[in-house]
Amino acid sequence: RAENDRLGEARTLNAIGGAYGVLADQGVALSFYKQAEAILKELNDVRRQAITIKNIGVVYDDWGDLQTAKDKYLESLSLFKLQLTTKDLESCKGKIAGADTSLCRSIANTLDNVGELYNTLGESQQALNTLRDGLSIRESLNQPQGIGATLSRIAYTHLLQNEPTEALKYCERALPYSRKAEDLRKVGSILTFIGMSKAALNEPDKAREYYQQALKLQEETGELRGKGITLDQMGRAYALKKDFERARESFVAALTIWQKIKDQEWEPRSLYNSAKAKQQQGDFTSAQLQIEKAIKIIESRRSTLNSLQLRTSYFANKEDIYKLDVDLKMQLSKRESD
Repeated sequence: RAENDRLGEARTLNAIGGAYGVLADQGVALSFYKQAEAILKELNDVRRQAITIKNIGVVYDDWGDLQTAKDKYLESLSLFKLQLTTKDLESCKGKIAGADTSLCRSIANTLDNVGELYNTLGESQQALNTLRDGLSIRESLNQPQGIGATLSRIAYTHLLQNEPTEALKYCERALPYSRKAEDLRKVGSILTFIGMSKAALNEPDKAREYYQQALKLQEETGELRGKGITLDQMGRAYALKKDFERARESFVAALTIWQKIKDQEWEPRSLYNSAKAKQQQGDFTSAQLQIEKAIKIIESRRSTLNSLQLRTSYFANKEDIYKLDVDLKMQLSKRESD
């Protein structure tokens, strides 16, 4: 600022926003991103402006404002494409021109974000299509860190489609890339996804081994969101073994993280998993209270979607939570009548 270096100022503001994002302080992150965006627009630096808009989309995504997140991601992609040599994503496949390299990397990053958003909305096939487009760009760039990241997201999408064997294949492909890039945060995520695959294949003991490895890395790197997911899934693994006290401790620890970082995608999921464990124990009243909290969060998020199609797909993605609510009400009613 003293030297009136506006580009340097904008880049630093963006970096500070990113640091606050990693610390899960998204409100402060957003304030820095908006300052950076205003300067980059003034400088007509379209590429960096698009990166900043994508970062703003991540904030809204984490906050559960899915409509705004989607709008920001698509705006960002549109600006990136305008800067490409051919004004088309085909510039990012095969042999990439030097001038397009950094743009293609940014596009792949944004496609990862869009793919994850489609997963949140329950549109897993759309997520796979988007992530595969991103993967082809990553492979053209020969970028180990990016390849590992996108492969791990594809693995997670297969988990959402109840395809644990397919998920394991992508985890096994992703792990060497992320280790080569020394991307410990992503290695932790992949280990969690392997654990989730093992649990889905009815191997809860093996699952817990991977969760323990993941937790160690997540604590070392300060990866709160990843740690929350691992704790949630560990709770499920303990519940499968009917170790309900350890399951409760894991769910409470996960919920503490979700409330701290205001993650409204995973908070209702952890409430649901905890309620399922309570139901197994016959504690229908406590389970019902947790499901009601989960549904309240879901309905609040769904109301932000101004597209009927998005609202419908998002609701369908949470159908199991509503089903458990009905089951618990029936069990409580039966108990009262008995």
